Amino acid sequence: MLVMRKTLAGRARSHRDQGGRNVSTRASKSSARFAKASERWTASDGAAITAELGLSAGSSVLDVGGGTGVLARHVAAASGCSVTVLDRDPLAVETASSRSSVSAVLGDAAAMPFPDASFDAALFIDAFHHVADQRSAVCETARVLRPGGLVLVAERDPAYFAAKLTYTYERMIGESVWAHTPEALAEMFRDAGIEGEIRMGTGDSYRFVGVRK
Repeated sequence: MLVMRKTLAGRARSHRDQGGRNVSTRASKSSARFAKASERWTASDGAAITAELGLSAGSSVLDVGGGTGVLARHVAAASGCSVTVLDRDPLAVETASSRSSVSAVLGDAAAMPFPDASFDAALFIDAFHHVADQRSAVCETARVLRPGGLVLVAERDPAYFAAKLTYTYERMIGESVWAHTPEALAEMFRDAGIEGEIRMGTGDSYRFVGVRK
């Protein structure tokens, strides 16, 4: 199971704003903060994702909003698969591109710069609530996944007080936030042809694991 640490509630997020609102003007101010926060990801997180999705060598994984690629590197090391980070922050993409077994592309989750059926799995780890055009992003995820491809979305339920505090803090520091309950998120993916289930984690954390039809 993917461990969503309790300490995340007090930290800025490394997985980036995909909405495109004033990203260029915020980039220099926020990149260092998010790069530091990304160091919370460890090898155990990469191993947990690998186990949950059954990733193996030869698989192609897309990490949406993957920032500086720290988590992507751990997933690649644990699974032997290739991982591509998609992010709107040029500085984050530059950093992610320097990591072994990781490639990085500058782009928008709502208009992914990839051909149809490019990936075996897609990740939104602590990132989906920063996506402004979420329905387009979900449809794009379905498009770039191969039939039978897997999706893992890790989020926090805004119905919980602690999650509300975190999202309020993120808004205060200039991040855009559109958070969903587990049921609402699952419905959004189901509408795009990705069926799945909600797996509750510790406290307010949850994961959606879906399969593209």
